[in-house]
Order: sequence, then C-alpha cells, then structure tokens
Amino acid sequence: MSGLKLFHTTTSGATEVAPRLAEVEADIQSLVEAHMETLLGVRFLASEYGTGPVHGGRIDSLGLDENGAPIIVEYKRGVDAGVINQGLFYLSWLMDHRAEFEHLVRDRLFGGDLLGLETVASVSGGTVAPRRVRRQAVARAADDVQGASMVELADAIDQALLGLGDGVNRVERKQYRAYQRLRNFACVCPPQRSKLLVYLKADPKGVDLVPGFTRDVTWLGHHGTGDLEVQLRTPRDVERAQELFRASYAAA
Repeated sequence: MSGLKLFHTTTSGATEVAPRLAEVEADIQSLVEAHMETLLGVRFLASEYGTGPVHGGRIDSLGLDENGAPIIVEYKRGVDAGVINQGLFYLSWLMDHRAEFEHLVRDRLFGGDLLGLETVASVSGGTVAPRRVRRQAVARAADDVQGASMVELADAIDQALLGLGDGVNRVERKQYRAYQRLRNFACVCPPQRSKLLVYLKADPKGVDLVPGFTRDVTWLGHHGTGDLEVQLRTPRDVERAQELFRASYAAA
C-alpha cells in the first residue's frame, strides 16, 4: 500500500493528506467494528473471539458477509509477514468448528425465540402415465439442445461480469453464483428451462423496466442479493444488460 496517496479536495484545490500510524491497534479495531457493514459490507458478529484452550488464539473481529461466509479481520500497526499465516490458521479453525460458528451466527443474528423448519423431502400424490419411447427421445433431445444453449449463455454472462474491472471476485454458493468487489454486485441463479436470472445491486427506481427483461424484486424473496432482476435468454440479452451490469458494478 506504499503507493496509495490520499488527497483532501476543496474548491480552491487539493492537498495531500500525510499518512500516519494509529496510536494503538484497538483504535482501528473499534472504528471498523462500529462501521463494519458500511466499510466492508460485513455484519459484525464478535470481537476478540477465542478459539479455545487447545488452539489458544483470539480472532480480532469476526463477521458474516452477505453470502453467509465467515469473515476474519486482523489489525496490525505495521508490516507483519505472519498476518497471512495467522488468518489461514483461524480459517482452518473455523472449518473444523462449523457447528460452533453456526451457533454464534444464530445467537447473534436471530436470538433464541425463533423456530426454523425445512422440508427435507416430499412425495407428490397420483401416478404418471407412461409415455411413448419416441416422445421421450424427442423430449431428451430438446432438453439437451436447450441445456447446451444455457451453458453457453452462462459462460457469456460470466465473461461479461468478470470483465467489468480488476478485482472482481466470483463466489460459488449452493443456490447462486455471486460476483463481488467489496460487496456483491451481481448474483446469477442456476439456469431455468429457457432463461437465466441475474440479480443486480442497481436501483430499480432508476431503470426503465421492460416486461420480460427487467423486474423490480425489492419486496420479493429470491436467492442471492440485489433488487433488480434481469432475465436473460440469448447472448443478445447479455449485450442489452451491459449498462445495467456496469451500473451495479459501480454501486457495489
């Protein structure tokens, strides 16, 4: 970060701000923890979180990003070559203690007065009449063609989003694929039969919504993050969505 320069601008000109180290690490830690969601897009969970008597460590700040992944924040006043190894050590500890982390998230974010139920499996009633072999073969062939086109479409979307600028990070989640800078700016859901859904951080109120192409989902539940839904069916739709992609990237 030695090449980073910060300037204070006014109507009369710009003045370079001289860098200085914080007096103590705790000052920066308190500042970051108080504004973690604004600064990092991370929900604060715990400060000085102990890893138990066996590991004997303490995670400076522990948080949760918008994709549900744990975030470890460590603070150093100066250059410390061991900080990466320290972070990896804590990450390894979290991977081995997932249940403990899940309990922490539940207790800090949801409290103890909620009950969650999830469907594991279900069976629909009735019987399905057998189809002719020819109809089955035709349906399979059509599905194969459609599936191939959806793979090509997904690749085109992936290239478009990754190409928006340096530092774009792609995160694979169970229900969607997120593209992020500091925060998510796009979430791509698995292909439906004839389209792919992309959710963007662009404000729907500033977009001329087109039925069948863009939709305001601010108050509708969906996988991923973002209030603007974009429905993509062909590579040409990806080209149409480029301005929306760029606007969402700029807002992240």
